Amino acid sequence: MMSEREHAERLTSIFGRTADVLAHSAGLAEEHAQRDERLGRLGHAARERQAAERARDAAQLARLRAASWEELFRELDELERRADERDRRADERERVADDREHAADERERIADGRERAADGSAARRYDDRALGSSGAPHRSEAALRHADEALAYARERVSRLAAERQAREESA
Repeated sequence: MMSEREHAERLTSIFGRTADVLAHSAGLAEEHAQRDERLGRLGHAARERQAAERARDAAQLARLRAASWEELFRELDELERRADERDRRADERERVADDREHAADERERIADGRERAADGSAARRYDDRALGSSGAPHRSEAALRHADEALAYARERVSRLAAERQAREESA
């Protein structure tokens, strides 16, 4: 089945070609009328001039119809452009929402890391008192390193997301 765009293009082409053929026909009829006048056949010349006039009128009508279909084609293009822009904005809003959700997840992960680090720090203080500060590495130090790494990653990610968002806003 033919799309609206294809239909509009086809009708525009048909009306344009029809207008060209009718204009050519009008020219031929006018030439015949001039020939008939030179030969003294005034009745034939009058009929040829009427035919030429009808052909010119029909050509003009075909051109008008072609122009109206071209206008419809431009309107369809504009509607598609607007729909594409609306879709692009919706996609952008969805990306921003995803970025916000991801940033919230990162903040939650950082808070969990800090909480674990705080729990680990308390456990290390207990272990140090119990073991007499032997200086041996504890699980709490690993938790602190993990929390520091998570915090650094989250800060980097949030900065990157903010830069990407700013770039998208500037390009829009």
